[in-house]
Amino acid sequence: MKRTIAIFLLSLSVLATGGFFYLHRQKETQVKVIILKRESITSILNATGKVVSRQQAEISPPLSATAEEIYVDEGDRVAAGALLVRFDNPELTEKVKEARESVLLAQEKVFQMKRDYDSLKLVYSVGGTSKKSVDDAQSVLKMAQTEAKRAREGLKIKQMTLSKLQVKAPFAGIITKRDINPGEWASSGRPILSLAKLTSLAIDIMVDGSDDSLVKLDQTVALSSDAYPDQAWKEHVMSIAPALIKEDTADSVRVRVSYGPQAPTLKLGQQVDAKIMTSHHDNIIKVPFDCLITKEGRPYLAVVKDDIVHFAQVVTGIEDMTSVEIVKGVSAGERIVIPEGKPLKDGELVEIKAAKVSR
Repeated sequence: MKRTIAIFLLSLSVLATGGFFYLHRQKETQVKVIILKRESITSILNATGKVVSRQQAEISPPLSATAEEIYVDEGDRVAAGALLVRFDNPELTEKVKEARESVLLAQEKVFQMKRDYDSLKLVYSVGGTSKKSVDDAQSVLKMAQTEAKRAREGLKIKQMTLSKLQVKAPFAGIITKRDINPGEWASSGRPILSLAKLTSLAIDIMVDGSDDSLVKLDQTVALSSDAYPDQAWKEHVMSIAPALIKEDTADSVRVRVSYGPQAPTLKLGQQVDAKIMTSHHDNIIKVPFDCLITKEGRPYLAVVKDDIVHFAQVVTGIEDMTSVEIVKGVSAGERIVIPEGKPLKDGELVEIKAAKVSR
């Protein structure tokens, strides 16, 4: 009888203990974890850009004049040497006319002086005049010839100046801007046309001034365009402007990126989205941003060991779009809690609901 009672009490004790642990287990916080592994991370700087030409020209009249004829409009493609605008300058035209008349008069004078000189030489040959008369006639002829040469040179200079009123394309390209209409007066040096070379394209990206130190020459840039939603391609940084550009209240830096043969066909001025790959580290540990827990301004990770949470202070490195590099504080193979908004305490007992390898 006593033995039966003892067995009964022992059974109650076991049941009570099991029930205690069962109830206790039910109170454990269920968490999801990731298992850390070594991988790579690439830091990306997002920006926008547009297609530009590496060879552009602002065309202006070399002297003030009125636009007589305009042969191009925005969007027109032109060949090298094509006539773009013909200007008119009445004052210069009148000067050219006067210079032509001066040349004709000077040439007529040379003709007369040559005739007189030849006549005197003939008379002198038969003893009809003195040697001095012939020499004087020769001197007068030479002076007339010098004056005629000077008149021709003056005409040539004025004609060259007048020819500049016919503005021609310095190279083949496309007219990207026209700021002149027939009959309008254009001052010397005022840009009236913009010409861009289509065989020398690039992409200009505007980077926030606070991030310019992250950008280096030859960095890889991933590009995409709304015009080609299913196509992305890679280029590289060609140059970085030495000075900031003020835009509203922000400062930006112009970064020029290549436009290689793998790029889709884009138009000048077309916008693109850019991801500049500023840093890349291999064989590192990284975790999603959501795993980081901030305590007193310092980053921590909740590490699960033997079903107990331990907060590990970590040192972070570079970041990509979704993750951050962990430089110090945890190791590959450790299980890290994905908080999911649940408050955790150091030393808390947890039950792992799901686990996945970080990637």
